[in-house]
Amino acid sequence: MEFVLLEPTRPPGFVSGGYRYQDEIMRRLKGRGHEQLAVTADQVDEAVAATLRTGATPVVDGLFIERTQRPLPVNVIALLHMVPSLARWCDAPVDAIVTGESTRAAVAAASRSVALVRPGLDATFAPPTTSNESTSLRVLCVGTLSPAKGQHLVAAAARQAHASGAAIELVCIGDRSAADHVAEVHRAAGTVPLELRGCLPPAAIAQEMRRADLFVSASRSESFGMAAAEAAASGLPMVAFATGAIPSFAATADRMVPDDTSDEAMIDLLAEVFAAPRPARTSARRTLDNWDTVADRFAAAVDDASRDRRAP
Repeated sequence: MEFVLLEPTRPPGFVSGGYRYQDEIMRRLKGRGHEQLAVTADQVDEAVAATLRTGATPVVDGLFIERTQRPLPVNVIALLHMVPSLARWCDAPVDAIVTGESTRAAVAAASRSVALVRPGLDATFAPPTTSNESTSLRVLCVGTLSPAKGQHLVAAAARQAHASGAAIELVCIGDRSAADHVAEVHRAAGTVPLELRGCLPPAAIAQEMRRADLFVSASRSESFGMAAAEAAASGLPMVAFATGAIPSFAATADRMVPDDTSDEAMIDLLAEVFAAPRPARTSARRTLDNWDTVADRFAAAVDDASRDRRAP
């Protein structure tokens, strides 16, 4: 069954875990007659109607719920990367495809069916073949620079550890269009060497993970945690809030922090880790399938839901 994946228009160059997921699966599925279409929030109803008129199945990105604060249209399959913030997120029970276990549990009651199709993993994410010769601890964060992602906490902890004599470099990869938060991260870092790399393709992120000594995720709310999965595949030690699927990627030596930990306690914990001896690399933890397998699984989930909806 052919489908059209409807997603909100995105700012030029903007990258997120959800958009990355959609790009990866659609790169593999477009050759099978499926389509990926970006529309504005006020165009989604007409785009759904137009898709239905062609006989294709509309698959609608749940981000439209956040953009419009309205329920999704009926007769669609919802693609949910996170738990919708709107309590009544669909006018009638719909079939859903979700990317995380916590999202599946949260939306099951309002859905006709829920298929879990987790993200994939690029083969480029692998441990380095040589050790880092730098005398500084190279700390890596990956994610849109925003208060919710917590890079300011990591920068403040690096500054605290640096003041006690620790040698640290902080690298942040991700969209940096939120100028106020970018400035806040700079202020929090003080004189700590800070690199803000912007959005990078997977191969470049993998290279940065091979160069880094420690991965930190200071986001208290992750629907999945793709960057943490990639760090785990790279054998990169991590400190992270225990949210989304991140704990499932952790090695014994990693530090999982309860998501209700205060900012001050998180900064102190990170500063302690930054000032300690450099953590040892772990073996690769590849807990995800490759993107080809994920794309096949996604197409099958759409087929199953479409077939059930058309059954007499």
